[in-house]
Amino acid sequence: MSIDGQVAIMGNANMDSLSWFHSQEANTMIDSPMIVKEWMDALYRNQSTNAYGKLDTDGIWRDVYGKLNPKNGK
Repeated sequence: MSIDGQVAIMGNANMDSLSWFHSQEANTMIDSPMIVKEWMDALYRNQSTNAYGKLDTDGIWRDVYGKLNPKNGK
């Protein structure tokens, strides 16, 4: 996650004492605009919803135009 393009945090840790002391969860914080940009660029390259659409709140896949079936446009 990056908000400002300067600092990014990535990991699986929750912010609670169980995670800190027992579950061996960890986050990594990077304070580098260059590395944050590389991370975000890689995430956007891997994210395919811009090309293939996404699941709607009802859990049904739609194409990038919101159509249920891209072959017949319905």
